[in-house]
Amino acid sequence: MSERSGVYIYYARVPAVPRPAARYLDWFSAEERARYERFYFDADRQVFLTAHALQRLVLGEWAQVDPSDLQFDLLENGKPVVAAGTSGEELHFNLSHTRGLVACAVSRTCPLGVDVEGIDAQRELGGVARRILSATEYREWKSRSGAARVHRFFEYWTLKEAYIKALGVGLEQPLREVTLTLLAEGKATLSTARKARPWLLRTYEPVAEFLLSVAFCPPGAERVPIQLEERTP
Repeated sequence: MSERSGVYIYYARVPAVPRPAARYLDWFSAEERARYERFYFDADRQVFLTAHALQRLVLGEWAQVDPSDLQFDLLENGKPVVAAGTSGEELHFNLSHTRGLVACAVSRTCPLGVDVEGIDAQRELGGVARRILSATEYREWKSRSGAARVHRFFEYWTLKEAYIKALGVGLEQPLREVTLTLLAEGKATLSTARKARPWLLRTYEPVAEFLLSVAFCPPGAERVPIQLEERTP
């Protein structure tokens, strides 16, 4: 059994020069290989390859099995779980990817969500902000300008996505109904949590121009450490 405890967030850069696919495809299930082949653009294939290779690599380490031996089931909400019998213990995990960066968060402690996004200064953000920010957040966001406003938007977005992924409810939880207060050092508090216990929400910038956010609700009052680690599948 692995001795890792707390929440681990593994991230990997998607290489500009494609990795040889054969090694990683040998790890994949037939369904994963079919999904890989369906991508039209090479860049999207590389994102998928890197993300699912990272997920199998780190979950294999935690479960102490070969990456190719991992099997997954889907819950009713579509969230994947490690199939019973694959690992000797319950593993909570979540995967996120965007062009340039992928991340996989893992814990034995509690369900969690992770989200990564590139900070796109050229994107028109006003319409999206009105759809995903609460009235309080929108006022705070509008009070900023330039690069600070762009950065703030992606903080809100990644934190909210991580939160609803941890809940496992998807579109059942409209983002505008989630209100966050963003604090110093990447910390955030949630004023609209569905559970009484406090949520832990953190944002990092592990790679320049990319944000990574994680959300989880620790059981009880114990402190749950968070570890950020770069890996190359």
